[in-house]
Amino acid sequence: MTSPWIYIIDFLLENGADPTMRYEGKTALRLCIENDFEDNVKHLIQHDTNDIQLKFENDMTYMHIAIKHGNPIFVRYIIGANIFQEYLDENDNSYLHYAALSDNKEIIKLIINYQKKIALTYKDGMTPLMIAVKNSNTKFINEYMKYHENYWIPIKDFYRSLFYSIILNNNTFEYFLPYFATYFE
Repeated sequence: MTSPWIYIIDFLLENGADPTMRYEGKTALRLCIENDFEDNVKHLIQHDTNDIQLKFENDMTYMHIAIKHGNPIFVRYIIGANIFQEYLDENDNSYLHYAALSDNKEIIKLIINYQKKIALTYKDGMTPLMIAVKNSNTKFINEYMKYHENYWIPIKDFYRSLFYSIILNNNTFEYFLPYFATYFE
């Protein structure tokens, strides 16, 4: 069943309401993302008066916010709206860096497939894979390595992350082992 709010939103937008107007730094779309209003998020993304490319604090986009919030449906909607694919926030973090902090396997898969050709290091020199190692995010490591089993992974990133895993002595090392042998075949 469609939310009755969609009709109110339509009425407001068609009569001049500005969906990019901010209240305490947040737009209507951002508030809907952060409060899980799924129908409203989809509707606002699709509405032609909304600017899907807006940036917020730290130059975050709606995609960064949706990844942080953890709802894969919102990530899928935003990908469908063609948001900046190779965008970095003010700290040079890509969507992959945010996904490396996510515990949601579906979001991780979506972002790995969406942001394939991105420069992977940010200002402190850590790649998304290294961030996942640091946070023991085995879901990200596993999905990232599976993806790169069929595609090229920068060897430097692989070895730096493997070495970082050894230094941290956390449970992430075992996720690299099946892929380690493939580099020497």
